[in-house]
Amino acid sequence: MRKNKKARKRLTFHSLNQVLRLMFAFVSSLIIIVNYKEEEQKKQMEQDTKRMEAFFESFDEDVETLAMTNLEPKIAENLFADYTQKAKYREYELAIAEYSLYFNLDSEKVFELTKELTNDFSEPLTITIGRKSFTATNAEDTAMFITCAIWKDIYSTKDSEKKYNLKKEEYVTSEKIVHLQYDENGNIIMRNGLTFNQFLGKASYALGKSPARALAISDIESGHRTSKQAKEKNNFAGIMGGGVPVDFIDKNPSFPAYPSPEAGTIYHVFNLERMENTSNRNNLSQFAIYYVWGSIKANDPEKEKKLVTAATWCESVSGNETIYASNEEYYFGIPEEKEIENEIQLALTKKGYNYQVDLD
Repeated sequence: MRKNKKARKRLTFHSLNQVLRLMFAFVSSLIIIVNYKEEEQKKQMEQDTKRMEAFFESFDEDVETLAMTNLEPKIAENLFADYTQKAKYREYELAIAEYSLYFNLDSEKVFELTKELTNDFSEPLTITIGRKSFTATNAEDTAMFITCAIWKDIYSTKDSEKKYNLKKEEYVTSEKIVHLQYDENGNIIMRNGLTFNQFLGKASYALGKSPARALAISDIESGHRTSKQAKEKNNFAGIMGGGVPVDFIDKNPSFPAYPSPEAGTIYHVFNLERMENTSNRNNLSQFAIYYVWGSIKANDPEKEKKLVTAATWCESVSGNETIYASNEEYYFGIPEEKEIENEIQLALTKKGYNYQVDLD
């Protein structure tokens, strides 16, 4: 009997952790549902919501059953393993649905491809950007990585950069562009409720990067997101050519467009990482020449003028980067998952539970 009690206690703690993770995914998805305005997507999201509510009702009952009944430990472990897998599927399904929305991709197709690439979500997803590999450690990072990689793969103009060789007609659901939206104070608001800075921070942290440089470059390249490219094409960093996907609106444009503010933000961070780790420029002044001009030939008649332009760019970026990096929490906010984790931890502590919340 004592052995069963220990098993139930352990299951209760594991169950609570799973429920907390699901609560976070569920709340995030509902925020997107409430804020998304296109009618067709709204209907689809309403259907997803009903399925989610039914799932949570079923899952909660099952967890309670496991925790309260006198099941043999082995039977309980097998049952809990089944529900753990169900919970993992739902967590990845929700995250992939969110990020597929940003890139106008079929979430079911993306889910199945991700499932295949991760061996049924038992292995982490690894992608290569430039010369470096990055491994996703959770459902949201996995969704961010795979949707950006798929979109780039589909629209890339270079066959050498195509890794998956996917058909656009099978994965792309629309070529409409969702433009920037603002709150009553004029702040850019993403569809998941985050500000531009907060979402930029989320994408940067996924790659293990400080968002300070990404924001500083965006400031100077887009005039703090007020340029024509930013407003019409979600191009927040003056991205041009260099293997960037062909524009799905203009075809071979100077400045590519991205399907949503979220997609443009993610692509900016990923493209910046690619440029930094493939340019062989060891400091910002060298990188500035690469970012602004690509290269400057020794016999270029405008060499001095271009060097001055690059130096001015470098000075502006460096100044803002230093300011942003000095207080990332202020400029980019506490990561949403960490904020929810802190709130849940506080609530449990007040009720006298000695349980350490960890949503990672």
